[in-house]
Amino acid sequence: MFSKFNDAAFGKNDIRGIVGETVTPELFYYVGRAYAKYISEKSQKELKNIWVSVTRDVRHHSPDLTKALIKGVTSYGVNVMDLGLAPTPIGYFSEFANIDYASSNNRIEISGALIVTASHNPSEYNGLKMTFNKASLTENEIIEIKELTRAEYKSKYNEKQRFGMHKEFNIIPKYIEFLTNSFARIGKG
Repeated sequence: MFSKFNDAAFGKNDIRGIVGETVTPELFYYVGRAYAKYISEKSQKELKNIWVSVTRDVRHHSPDLTKALIKGVTSYGVNVMDLGLAPTPIGYFSEFANIDYASSNNRIEISGALIVTASHNPSEYNGLKMTFNKASLTENEIIEIKELTRAEYKSKYNEKQRFGMHKEFNIIPKYIEFLTNSFARIGKG
């Protein structure tokens, strides 16, 4: 049985709340669908060409929230590059990095990042930071995601299931390489 939609976790800059109360895997599933719809409309790309990165922090509930989020995104038809456990800056870096995620002739460009984290909040909290087109979502964009989530929640019995791809990628070596190349000479000379 589905619970009633609760929008209390939607803040000005992100989604955040106590896990099991305002933040649940069910909410993250519908946020994933809403976010996928949002970026598919804004990017004007075919769904098969839209990729978002997903990272998560070390909180013990982050894997379940991430799994639900990815299921929501891919059920809408958007593709996910799962970067796994990583610090928040790596989620942002994934959009800017000139990385060959595909290792093939079909280059993958990351259109947005979803970062499962509650930042500095206590361990019972978790949340979601969202970016699109190399920028964090604004307060108005978060409101738009909230309304799209509400609509997805209401239409749950009529959901269209598409199936975006889900790939895993270890970005940490690329991030270390970028930092080394960018800052290796600091303090010399």
